[in-house]
Amino acid sequence: MTKRIEIPPCPRATGSLCQLQDERLSLLCQDQATPPTAVGVLVIDETGARKDGHDTAHVGRQYLANLGNIDHGVVSVTSVSGLWGR
Repeated sequence: MTKRIEIPPCPRATGSLCQLQDERLSLLCQDQATPPTAVGVLVIDETGARKDGHDTAHVGRQYLANLGNIDHGVVSVTSVSGLWGR
């Protein structure tokens, strides 16, 4: 039996972004395939990059967390499975 690990709620000030992150973590923990355990964790990273012009695909006005505001840019999402002790 794999031991489940509790994830504390978002420590930042309340707001729509923080609520979205809490909801996303809650959904990941509810799914049998993605909760963090004593064995490992699924890590999801979203990264935004400011871009101008039309040479890069999917550039648009969207929230870029690393800038903290809405600007022209692209957002990429990556995931990796981290196993403890390996």
